[in-house]
Amino acid sequence: MDLAYPRKLPPKNFRRIIEELSVVITDPAIKLKFIEHAIDAYEHLPLTYRSYPPLAEIAFRKRLLDKAERIWPGSHKSVRHLAKIGIISAPRPGLWRLYRLRHVFVSVVFLVFVCGLGTAVASFFGTVNVLLSLKETQTSGWKRGVVRKPIIYPKPLMTALAPRRTAVVEARLPQREPAPAAVAETKVAAYLAQPIWLVEKTSGSELYSNRLQIFTRYAVANIPRSYRRFFRHLKRPPENALNSDRIAGILFHTSESDLVPFKPEMNISIKQKSKRLIKYLRRRKSYNYIIDRFGRVYRLVQENHAAFHAGNSIWADDEEFYLNLNHAFVGICFEGRDFEEIESQYYVDSWNPQANAPRMRPTVISSLTEAQLRSGKELTDWLRVKYKISQHNCVPHALVSVNPAKKLIGYHLDLSRGFPFAKFSLSNKYNEPLPSIVDFGFFYDEYFEKIFGGEIWPGIRASEEILQRRCKRANIGLNQYRIYLNTKYDEYIEERTAVNQKNLPLKPPGSKSIDS
Repeated sequence: MDLAYPRKLPPKNFRRIIEELSVVITDPAIKLKFIEHAIDAYEHLPLTYRSYPPLAEIAFRKRLLDKAERIWPGSHKSVRHLAKIGIISAPRPGLWRLYRLRHVFVSVVFLVFVCGLGTAVASFFGTVNVLLSLKETQTSGWKRGVVRKPIIYPKPLMTALAPRRTAVVEARLPQREPAPAAVAETKVAAYLAQPIWLVEKTSGSELYSNRLQIFTRYAVANIPRSYRRFFRHLKRPPENALNSDRIAGILFHTSESDLVPFKPEMNISIKQKSKRLIKYLRRRKSYNYIIDRFGRVYRLVQENHAAFHAGNSIWADDEEFYLNLNHAFVGICFEGRDFEEIESQYYVDSWNPQANAPRMRPTVISSLTEAQLRSGKELTDWLRVKYKISQHNCVPHALVSVNPAKKLIGYHLDLSRGFPFAKFSLSNKYNEPLPSIVDFGFFYDEYFEKIFGGEIWPGIRASEEILQRRCKRANIGLNQYRIYLNTKYDEYIEERTAVNQKNLPLKPPGSKSIDS
């Protein structure tokens, strides 16, 4: 029935709990029912909990979790997952355990109280008995001052109880084919020819002349940059080649984390999710920079150190192959999500290639905000000017990520479509040949093609045409040529691994080595 008086909303901290837990319920009608129940639950929260607000929040959260599970099965699991990855807040472990064991705790307190009361009563009656016995002693003719010693039995002694991979057939070409010419540089804004300088630096931020502001309070050190250089014009890299620490490019990512609607009423949740995501990525040293949904730029790993953002990746320019992008490229992550999961019983997977539905699909509308794109452009401009980075080496992660074991492209697919290259004064990398295919013979599988509904990047088709022209000119089969390119990649990776192991500093026994 309708209420004749306006409902009083819970305090801010309780509204935050309602907002976070309602995220897992996607049906609007059920979510509204859940919110109404939450307000009722707060109004009927026992006074025993209200006396200690932190415990009241725990009790309130538990009641809402139970209600959500009843009206939306699976809510418990979803909330645990979101709390584990830092998207929603988690209750304080100590208070959470105290609440879950509240009945045991109350029983123990009651038992202690009863025991204490019993001891007090026994002491009282004992004192009375002593007084009575003293009086009886005096009247029975015993001598005054005589005290009987109690009998002490010895305690029993306590004794402790002892409780190479298989060889790859090498197919050599009659002559080494030259690398395809790189796409001409895209015209960039005129001011990029001018320096971008530091205007102001404080203990927690840096401000630059192109409006870029970087928050530095989360920055940590990791591994100094050092990677093996592989030159495209040389058949074999020189044995005495030195490792490089030069920043050669920029790799763009999305966090692929859970998002809440980008609306004014969701400000609190948006900021909380960003803060937890930043702390999580900082612990893992995942990126050099992250840009939150309001366009704020945070430095996570200092620039002269590598971040663990690229994994197994391949890129190349006119001069070099880059096979260790953690060390060669700066990692910039936009807080956002490019893909959504599909609920279907006919998932496409590596073990079920006959299925007709992919497990995920690209989102129709990009999650990146205008503020993120503006800050991303400013950060990219500054890094390009500072380190003289070619626009050709500014690329999304999806175009470089590979599966080295299966020789497949597209292992990670963040920013696999829709990246606004024009806004960043960059050429459209989706249309350009992929070095992983042209230089190392990688390919894509049916799973990759079905995810995009057959609309794969034009650069893949261009790469295949290059391989076919080379094979026709050299009069060899495409499969044989791919084996040769795959072998070359394996040799480069072997050499890179050997050099990295050789250059590793001596460590004390039992310490773990860090894969570079």
